[in-house]
Amino acid sequence: RRWAAKTGARIVVLFEGGLLFGYLFLAIQSAREAARRSQCINNLKQIGLALHNFHDTFGRFPPAVVFGPDKKPWHSWRVLLLPYLEEKDLHKRYHFDEPGRA
Repeated sequence: RRWAAKTGARIVVLFEGGLLFGYLFLAIQSAREAARRSQCINNLKQIGLALHNFHDTFGRFPPAVVFGPDKKPWHSWRVLLLPYLEEKDLHKRYHFDEPGRA
């Protein structure tokens, strides 16, 4: 009887521990998902601001692609936004004279 009582108590403790772990895991997962969602929203806001700053500078939005001398698309609009996304150094190092990925 004592063995059965101790085993039953252990099962209850394990079950409660498992539930506690499960709830904790769900809470952490939910917090991570909220953080990811918040980061995505922030990234979209930064891109929107960069687009508008580009427009304020040039009076237009960036073209979808930048064509090279061979009349093929060499670069995408994303490269043109780099200076407006606090990436001026990367923009300076970018090789506009070479084909890239449009």
